[in-house]
Amino acid sequence: MPVNPKSHLSHQRATAKQPVEEELPSFIKGWMVADIIFCALRGWMIPFSIFGYSKMYYGDPLYPTALFEIISSTALVVVGLIAAIMILRQKMIGIPFAYLTVLCTFATFGVGAWQLSINLNQIYDASERSVWTVVGLLLLSSRVILLGFYITAVNKAKDFFYR
Repeated sequence: MPVNPKSHLSHQRATAKQPVEEELPSFIKGWMVADIIFCALRGWMIPFSIFGYSKMYYGDPLYPTALFEIISSTALVVVGLIAAIMILRQKMIGIPFAYLTVLCTFATFGVGAWQLSINLNQIYDASERSVWTVVGLLLLSSRVILLGFYITAVNKAKDFFYR
């Protein structure tokens, strides 16, 4: 059956006017999926933190930090999952949640540094103390590097949405 050239052209024009939904770049997708995995791992640890907190005695040096750890981790998981899922679904609302995730991450950094300092004060052997200091700094540095990649992915997602 021959195609009417006029109707074919009008069909091409009609489809050309419809916006083409682009896919998120792989870098953004990859980091949002990684964030979902990191949030799931942290979320899996929250019940253990709650259990540990329930077993602590009031005089334990880490007692004051435990509640902050539970709160900051829970906030990070909830906000981080919302951000990553919304960005993967190409919803702009994910961007403010992602920046809130960064703030929650800094809160968990603070709690971790607080806990490390308390633990280091209980170690009297200089060599053991220096090993734990190096390990703590390496963990913090790796988390800062991962956070840098996450922030880069969020900024690229924001640029993608605002074009």
